[in-house]
Order: sequence, then C-alpha cells, then structure tokens
Amino acid sequence: NEGGSVKDDGGVVSINSPVTVTSPEMWGLSPTMFHKEWKSLLIHFHNFAELPTAKGRRLESPEFTCNGQTWVLRLYPGGNNSATDTGHVSLYLNHRSRGSTTATFEVKIINKYGDTLETRRSSKYRLFDSSNSNSGWTD
Repeated sequence: NEGGSVKDDGGVVSINSPVTVTSPEMWGLSPTMFHKEWKSLLIHFHNFAELPTAKGRRLESPEFTCNGQTWVLRLYPGGNNSATDTGHVSLYLNHRSRGSTTATFEVKIINKYGDTLETRRSSKYRLFDSSNSNSGWTD
C-alpha cells in the first residue's frame, strides 16, 4: 500500500511524501524487536523531516487490515491541536471498520538506521466504536 495525505481542519493538503505499509522484514528489521504474539506492520512516512510541522496538520497512512478490522495510523508531525508544547509528534490508531472492536497496540518510532527512538504501548484493551474511533498519544 502506498499513499498518504496531510489534513487539517480546513481540508486536505497535497504532499510529495509517500506512506507505505509493509512487513518489518521487508526493511531488514529483526522480528525480535517486535512483540512476538502480535501482528506487526511497518508504516513508513517517507521524508519525515520535510513534513509540515504546524499543529493540527495530520498525515494518514493508507488503510490496512489487522484481525479482520480496517485501520489507519494518523500522524501529526507538529502535534495535534491538543499538544501542549511544540516539537512533539502525535500518533493515533484510527478504526475504519463498521461496528466496534477492542485492541491493544504498540507504536515504535524507528529512525532510518533501524534504531528504536520511542515505544508507546496502550495500557489496556482500547474500545473503538462509533463514538470513539481513535486512540493514541498527544505527545
């Protein structure tokens, strides 16, 4: 899968940075760096340093499926509108399927050398339904 778009409250802004969803092995990353009982996907936001860093601008990955559900990862390179400081990245897992589901998930920020810079894991099963389709971190 490849694609991606930057969005803000005013609409969609075109970018030249593709976003790809692949397996970690395709990038030469060791399976041991990921939770062995979970399905792992690598979502690569290409040319990250060139993404807009204004608060509230978001980039969405292409849709992907996991355990029969459709998802996207939302990335706010400059933080979402709730971010308290500048220089923070906000990440959210967004449920796109109909109905509700629960999920536990982990997000790793990995640099171009394969080093893990940050790991965040949901503390418990998160409920995704029509009134709450996002779960993630503001900063």
